[in-house]
Amino acid sequence: MGARKTEERLLQVANALEQHASFGDLVPTRVYATER
Repeated sequence: MGARKTEERLLQVANALEQHASFGDLVPTRVYATER
């Protein structure tokens, strides 16, 4: 159950990063979030 909430949180963080960061910054951030 906790994993699902974490996944939703990561999606929100990723969305915020997409709006805030450039595309070049976004790719490594996405990979890092996926690995965790």
